[in-house]
Amino acid sequence: MTMPSPPTHTTNIAPRFSTRLRQLPLQIEIRKTLSTIFFIHFLQNLINNKCSILIS
Repeated sequence: MTMPSPPTHTTNIAPRFSTRLRQLPLQIEIRKTLSTIFFIHFLQNLINNKCSILIS
């Protein structure tokens, strides 16, 4: 049973970390768009509720 040497372990982590850093801006953009969509949806529901209260 052989133990993996530390140098190979650190080289395995490095590329994974760099790809995660590259994906970060994309995740932020997705989160922004999702929050705006939810916000617009929330506003529409609010307006609809107010209108229905005014009508009744």
